[in-house]
Amino acid sequence: MKLKSITTSTFLFFVVLASSAVAAESTYSLIPLVRGEVWTYRGHLDGDAGPNKVLSKPIEWKEEVLEVLTLGNVTAALIKGHPDDLAFYSKDIKPGRYLLVEVNHGRLYFTKRLAQR
Repeated sequence: MKLKSITTSTFLFFVVLASSAVAAESTYSLIPLVRGEVWTYRGHLDGDAGPNKVLSKPIEWKEEVLEVLTLGNVTAALIKGHPDDLAFYSKDIKPGRYLLVEVNHGRLYFTKRLAQR
């Protein structure tokens, strides 16, 4: 599948790039980047639903760690779903895919939504 190839290449690129300039500082991780880890966000969604219509409903959104790769002090995780997905909510919205890179157990780098084909 072409998406998997592009995603894996992007994933590995960030890990190699970040690990080339990393020195050990700590062993504490800010968030658990473990394959299968799921965070569930619950809240209330309010917004414009068209002319003279207001959308107001409870919402639950999940974020899941799909894959993790660690190289030295760099951990990269492919994430499915993020609260950013809800910025332009529609009833057909699907969880996006994101790349989260943690360097030196404390610096987090997060990509915008990865392209899906």
